[in-house]
Amino acid sequence: MQSHLAALAAGEVPNINASGDAELEGFLKSLKTAWEAGEVRPTHRAPSKEPRDWRTRLDPFETSWPLVRAWLEAEPSCTAKELFRRLQAEMPGTFPDKQLRTLQRRVREWRTVEARRLILACSGVNDSAHDFASAIP
Repeated sequence: MQSHLAALAAGEVPNINASGDAELEGFLKSLKTAWEAGEVRPTHRAPSKEPRDWRTRLDPFETSWPLVRAWLEAEPSCTAKELFRRLQAEMPGTFPDKQLRTLQRRVREWRTVEARRLILACSGVNDSAHDFASAIP
């Protein structure tokens, strides 16, 4: 094989004898559809992860969430970043800037719950069976 590769690199056309190897032919035929299955080696597949529903850290907004929630109810159009800056001004040194994304997620969850509550109220569905308020502590 090395001599054939060297001949190809030199620009020559080597004489290759075609063999009737059935295993090779089967492999070559499978190549046209092998891409459909994706990577076949198990080491190259990402392990499937089960969704988790537990917290990995303590909630930094657990004590201040009632205050933030009151601000949201008074001004629902206020952004999470504005609320975070206001919270930092109210409680200096308590919330570092890196916790902004956590508050943004909490605000998004609150807005989702409120939107569902409003939709269910407008549609006349009894929302006592749907306790969306328990989604956010």
